[in-house]
Order: sequence, then structure tokens, then C-alpha cells
Amino acid sequence: MKYEKLTKVTKLIKVWLVIDVIIASIYLIVNFLDGSNFFTTIIISGTLVFMPLVLYMLASAVLDAFLPKPEIKSNSNYSEPVHKSTNEIRPVLTEYVPEDRYESKIDIDDKLIKRDVYTFHKELREVTLGENVRAIDQFGFYGCEGLENIIIKSKEVVKLGNSSLDKTSKDLKILVNSSEINKYMSDPTWEPYMELIFPND
Repeated sequence: MKYEKLTKVTKLIKVWLVIDVIIASIYLIVNFLDGSNFFTTIIISGTLVFMPLVLYMLASAVLDAFLPKPEIKSNSNYSEPVHKSTNEIRPVLTEYVPEDRYESKIDIDDKLIKRDVYTFHKELREVTLGENVRAIDQFGFYGCEGLENIIIKSKEVVKLGNSSLDKTSKDLKILVNSSEINKYMSDPTWEPYMELIFPND
């Protein structure tokens, strides 16, 4: 919920910044043509832009803290885009599968599902997230090729890190409480997987 509010505030600050840049540019041009003091005009124009610029940078930094970009070291030469809409390239995670991974169904009720705990768990078919789960770390279930069902019982929207559900089954379904489905559909962290979300009736 805080993430969505901060996103809206950041957009408003951006609009404010654009408006101030336009006003400052007009003020600069008009005063320059009138022969006003150049340095005074520059200072006033800069002051107009400075406050919204600082606020926008701070808000953007806080948003980035919610969903940090992965920094992955790998010996693999293979790489792929992080997002379809960008050309940013990152190495794929090195595959590591502990020998004790044999469960096909698991229940998780940790507040944060950390990365590397379930990554590449190829035997996994179904995951139930309890009411205490609040977030899935980046690459949380990456490479779980057999994962077909994620049942979410939490009454709050579970935040999703980058690439958390990439390389899972093509038949993956995410089942959430019917009363929460609209919140998931409007949450930016779930945007890449919206077509996979269904009500858990």
C-alpha cells in the first residue's frame, strides 16, 4: 500500500518539476532579452527547479529501495534481458540444486521468502503462502520449472521482487483471495504475472 502511494507522490513531484523547468526557462529567456542581471536570473531560475528536483530524486531512491535491482555474479556466459521493455542485460543465476529437495508441495509462512532458498527447486509443484508472508525476494522461485500453483492466503498484497517467478511452469496459476484480486491486478510488482492471477474460491 505504501509503495503505491509513494509511486503516486513521485509522479506528482515529476509533474511539479516539469512545470517548474518550463517556468524557469521562460523566466530565463524573458529576463535575458530584457537585459536583466544574468547571474541573478540564473540563481532565481535554479532555485525554482532545485526543490522539486531534490524531492524527486529522494522519492525515486526510496522506490528503488523497495525493489532493488539484482547484482548477480555468475560464471555463465549466457545472459538475457531483465525486462522486455529494456535492453538491460544480466547474467542468469548459476543453477544449484541441493540433494535434499524432494518435496512437491510446501507451506511457507515466513515474513520474507529469501532468494536462493527455493531457487531451481525443480521438484516443486505447489506452494502455499501463509498469512504472515509479506514479500518474495528477487529470484525467490526462479527456475522452479514444475511449479504450477501458488496459493496465497495472506490478506495483504505480497510484494514481489524482480524475476521471482521467471522460468517456472508455463501452466503456473497464482491463486489469491477473491477480495484481494483487484489489489494484485493494480500492484506494479505483479504486473509481469497479471494474466496468471486467479481467485482462490
